[in-house]
Amino acid sequence: MVFLNCESSGIVEMITNDRRHRTGQTRLVEKNWFLQQWLDHFDKRQASLVNELGWDKSRANFVYHGKQPYRRDLVNEIAAWLQIEPYELLMDPQEAIAIRYLRAAARSISEGSPLPASTDPAPKSGRTPNARRAKPSVKAA
Repeated sequence: MVFLNCESSGIVEMITNDRRHRTGQTRLVEKNWFLQQWLDHFDKRQASLVNELGWDKSRANFVYHGKQPYRRDLVNEIAAWLQIEPYELLMDPQEAIAIRYLRAAARSISEGSPLPASTDPAPKSGRTPNARRAKPSVKAA
């Protein structure tokens, strides 16, 4: 009898993935919320989950990287912390802001009042959302 080592050729992985696809199972938790983008919008980091929410580092890491499935209580906790609606965590910040503006504009039109300037939830700090990504310039001595 001859046994073929299928693991090294990836055949077993393809069969396993195909079976999971048919049954609706996935190997990894799919990342389908926009936590990182919202944190970036508010100029917060993964460490903010630890420092401001009191989470331990492993929980913050799992949630931040989408390794833990989100639950209603988790989404509500983070949304309350960021002062946004829970459903907005499930969409890109720019899309959520556009929907906020559209709703505010519709409300203004129906009330006969001027259109709103902006409904963008402003970042908490005075810096722009991507300011932390800028590298400091190195001056020659």
